[in-house]
Amino acid sequence: MSINIEIFCDFDGTISKQDTIDLLLERIGNPAWLEFEDQWLKGLIGSKECMAKQIPLIEGGFKNVLKVLEEVQLDETFKSFVDWCDKHKIKLTVVSDGLDRIINYLFFRERISIKNIISNKLIELPNNKLEMAFPYSQVGCNSGVCKCAIINNTNKVKIAIGDGRSDFCFSGQANLVFAKAKLLNYCQENNIKHYPFSNFNDIKLTLENLYINLPVGLSPDIEPPFRSADLNLNSSKFVL
Repeated sequence: MSINIEIFCDFDGTISKQDTIDLLLERIGNPAWLEFEDQWLKGLIGSKECMAKQIPLIEGGFKNVLKVLEEVQLDETFKSFVDWCDKHKIKLTVVSDGLDRIINYLFFRERISIKNIISNKLIELPNNKLEMAFPYSQVGCNSGVCKCAIINNTNKVKIAIGDGRSDFCFSGQANLVFAKAKLLNYCQENNIKHYPFSNFNDIKLTLENLYINLPVGLSPDIEPPFRSADLNLNSSKFVL
């Protein structure tokens, strides 16, 4: 069964339990990275400029990066969520303002096959220095990956999943948002239609109720008419 929805999912803090770039900077970054972090937090620079300045401060090349990535864990329910999307022919795209080689390595390590990954590009120079390229940036967007531009490339019902500041943009463009942490607070403050979640089993359950386990006569192509307050995530039924 093919369902007329498309899922766009953040990586760092959403699929991974840690923010991989923050972890790398903390473990093997020149302390000068904190200056740029402070500028970003104060809104003086965007995330694209911040990362472009911070990534070259990671020391020891990608070989050293791999050692730190041993500490990174992925959400244990994500792999079965990918299988569920494949079963129902739902397109799942990982949209991250993080780094391609890190995401690809962690998926390879965990034996997770994802066809669609959109992220910034990590480049290792001959002297073991690292730098970034931004193939998905957009003029006027301060992020390395313009998630708004990505999510608006589909005519299907758009589902966004995220946790942090890089997800604020596309949360406002989605038909439905699954949110936790900073993104959850942002959705609540800005009256954005959303569901809180703790893991991908929560998301799968909600989507099954909204689009798969529907009463006879209802189309799965409808935009979800529910608010986060209408759903009890500990139940298989909606609270209306």
